[in-house]
Amino acid sequence: MNIKNNLVKPVGILAERQFIAKCINRQNNKRFTSFKSVVLWVIALIAVLAFCISFIGLALHFASFHKSKQQLETEALIQQLEKGEVIEMTARVGGHHD
Repeated sequence: MNIKNNLVKPVGILAERQFIAKCINRQNNKRFTSFKSVVLWVIALIAVLAFCISFIGLALHFASFHKSKQQLETEALIQQLEKGEVIEMTARVGGHHD
């Protein structure tokens, strides 16, 4: 068996290490490498979440306001009926309105 054929050449190790270093650099370039970019992404994410939460809050507030308004109108009609006043009411029969 020839021992010289089994030895690894030093140039091969150097080239392999350079290739590995290039691969690591390429991998690192694909990620967030700077602190500024991470902070900007976090701020943008927080802004989007705040916008969504405020939109949901406004929708719930509007729904609550609308429901309380209907409830007040209903209570006003009930009070008018209790006082004996004549009120006009409309009743809709059936599920479809043409």
